Amino acid sequence: RDAREAPHVAERSSSSNRDETAAVNMNNMRFIYLKRSTLEELLLDPGFDETIMGAFVRIRAGADAYRLVKVVNVHDGLEEYAIGSAVTNKTLEVNNFGRTEILPISTVSNQEFSPEECARLAEATLQWGVYPKMTKGEVEDMAVRVLSAMPRESLEAAKQRLVNLRERASLLGNKKDHKAVQAQLEDLDRTGMVPAVKVKCPEVDVHVEEK
Repeated sequence: RDAREAPHVAERSSSSNRDETAAVNMNNMRFIYLKRSTLEELLLDPGFDETIMGAFVRIRAGADAYRLVKVVNVHDGLEEYAIGSAVTNKTLEVNNFGRTEILPISTVSNQEFSPEECARLAEATLQWGVYPKMTKGEVEDMAVRVLSAMPRESLEAAKQRLVNLRERASLLGNKKDHKAVQAQLEDLDRTGMVPAVKVKCPEVDVHVEEK
């Protein structure tokens, strides 16, 4: 990683119900679901294996069917292969509804999962026991872990973003914003570092048993 890139600062929840069972729904799954493009970005993280452990990916389960499966291990394969602009030898060991499979990242879906796929995963987790139930705290920690590992904004990108904001402030005649943005640009030039980005803990839903 570029030493000029900003670290992510994690803010974890201090909620008292972190031990409660997390719901398996669209809201919670979006925090721990990884598309192929996200996995490609995370390959830059030296702790890739630990970062994605326990997350869910989407794989083909038939001609026009997909399902969400859990990553239970990461292996270093014998051969390298291309995934987007990256090259890796990493393979994912997944729990595919009780069946262990090892697959390259290139076979993982790059699309969002559907409500039906999420509902089937919820049934497999909460009713069939195919996957262990997750606590609210586990989902929170996994989400923060993944977000913290995402590539940081580069110094050049940060400068361009601030230049654009400065130009917008000038066009709008907003002297206060113009002055604030100019100060940030000067700080970047002086320190050569992008300020740390805070990663906030997501709002995770708790599972409620049907009566």
